[in-house]
Amino acid sequence: MLPLITVLTVLLAAPPGKTDPCNGRFQVHRGWKLEGGTFVEPSAGADLVAIDFTMRDVVDLQPFIGDAEGTAFRTDYHWVQLDAKGAPRNRYVDFFWHKANPPPVRRMAMVGAVPKGTRVVRAVLAGVCSIPVTLEASGPKWPRLPEVSVLAWRRHGPTSTALLEVRWALEAEFLRPALRRADMRLPAVAVLSVDAKARRFAKGTFSARYYLVRYWTRQGGRELEVDEIDLGEKWAPLPPREETTLPAGFDAALDEFENLAVDDEEAAMRFAQDPRIRSSR
Repeated sequence: MLPLITVLTVLLAAPPGKTDPCNGRFQVHRGWKLEGGTFVEPSAGADLVAIDFTMRDVVDLQPFIGDAEGTAFRTDYHWVQLDAKGAPRNRYVDFFWHKANPPPVRRMAMVGAVPKGTRVVRAVLAGVCSIPVTLEASGPKWPRLPEVSVLAWRRHGPTSTALLEVRWALEAEFLRPALRRADMRLPAVAVLSVDAKARRFAKGTFSARYYLVRYWTRQGGRELEVDEIDLGEKWAPLPPREETTLPAGFDAALDEFENLAVDDEEAAMRFAQDPRIRSSR
């Protein structure tokens, strides 16, 4: 579940003569009543809303949706990376503002729940500024959330891979679900876009994409036993694990993803979309 924001803030008014209280660091493009896939589940007395915004050179500051006085609504949030036109690009993003070196410019949407009938809210960058936002009745087309299933679970020496089928995933959405057993969690370390049999690299389409996700399941000389995978808001059992080898070039491509992700997550994701670009060199 995404974290609950209950921050209360005092709005910072713009100094006299200032037209931009945020000094270019926080810009709101639009706000609207959202229809489409999101991880936020509103109560019966609430509406889903989305705020399209751009942040520049902001570190360790998190925006939120407030009422007309700037008091934060009690809501979960879903953070979505947008493209230059404001369309959703990736609905599975980290909290950029908690990273040591976040991207200098980020266009994103924050999705939350507000009381039904709310027409005006404030987008607040805590401790910096706030911007009034009139909520439009409708906004950009927002796709449904992906559906994920596990087609195979395989061990290859010290690593294991899950082959995922993902329907309705956007091109930049690469799911790397965690595994678990009881209280132990095991994160994914690499992902590649492959075909339905995981025999070759392939990009897939909106109707069906296939991802090969790597986990280091042998650590400290022992095999880690896991039995469930996080498929987005629910945990599902893993299928029986097979012993097999990866096709030629796959191990090297997964290693390359891990190496790229250390310094540049975006570069790793671009590589994951088409590993043939780098692996053919």
